Amino acid sequence: MIKDTQGDIERTSVGQMENIQKYGSYKIGSSRPQTFQSIHQVIHLTLEERDKPLHKKSYTLDDLRDLESKLVLITGSKAEN
Repeated sequence: MIKDTQGDIERTSVGQMENIQKYGSYKIGSSRPQTFQSIHQVIHLTLEERDKPLHKKSYTLDDLRDLESKLVLITGSKAEN
């Protein structure tokens, strides 16, 4: 059971990474003048496929850091095997 779940997490994380590489568009800043309290309000990543409809997905900086952590764990476990 744990191994099945771990495989699902791996597939989902790697799939997210591939979609980000292929369809990701970073936006830094804002179109409105304002003062930002933290970097988390400034950096966003949006996925939009150009040729066919893709469920539009946005990532915050925290989302990206969480994904990065999962990918580091996946690559670390693969290196051990």
